[in-house]
Amino acid sequence: MFLEPYQIDALFKNASGSPWVGQVHCLERYRECVPFIASDRKYIMQFITPYFFQGNEFYQDMLFPSTDGGYFIPKASHRLTDISTVNDDGSLSILEPLSETELRSFATALRSACIKFVEEYPHINQFFSRFVNDKIAEFYNRIVIGDFREYADRFTVEVFENIARPNYGFQIHKN
Repeated sequence: MFLEPYQIDALFKNASGSPWVGQVHCLERYRECVPFIASDRKYIMQFITPYFFQGNEFYQDMLFPSTDGGYFIPKASHRLTDISTVNDDGSLSILEPLSETELRSFATALRSACIKFVEEYPHINQFFSRFVNDKIAEFYNRIVIGDFREYADRFTVEVFENIARPNYGFQIHKN
């Protein structure tokens, strides 16, 4: 995703403190995002409409290989996710593993961004990511779906353990 500096400024215009989570925004066709700040760094969580629905892939390309040699078939209403770091110059870069001191704030904000999306679009509750870097995949898996205790009264999370790596997926159920 490419954003102009004025778009990034607008996303974070009402930011206050850290952690902070903004609203759901649509800045590109087929792509919503939620801006957030953690440990005084800016991030953008992207929720991407599957490429099949954009007319860029075949239906079979939307299926995820499973660990048993079969396929996991997602709901029609699902999103692919990606996280970008907003650099000091306003450019975006891929997420790198964070230090332990940054982790808690990041995890809190990232989970809040996912919940914000589900609250805005309750019919979309399945999320999938693909990571070629195992370290980032473990990090994401641990952070995003690892600790939803603060939302346990309203939501539960189901991890799709049978999806073959490098793909990861989870579903957020409203209680």
